[in-house]
Amino acid sequence: MSNSGRRMMRAVTIPEFGDAEVLRVATLPVPDPGPGQVAIDVAYAGANFAEVLYRRGVVDVPLPFVPGIEVAGRSPVPGWGPSWC
Repeated sequence: MSNSGRRMMRAVTIPEFGDAEVLRVATLPVPDPGPGQVAIDVAYAGANFAEVLYRRGVVDVPLPFVPGIEVAGRSPVPGWGPSWC
């Protein structure tokens, strides 16, 4: 947690389009899940080809972008979220 009491996370970010050298590790506030979403405490993450396309700018995503299509972890609030979880 930060001094403000907000939970923080480490994340790989894509601040600009380019090769792998543009990837940065940043400390960011943990986002609040919206309707139909669920929060995950990520234990493992992978990179897939779609995220390579995002990084290269082939697929238009807003920057800075935090990839995270392939993750595994636990929901800190079990029993809440989408019905398919």
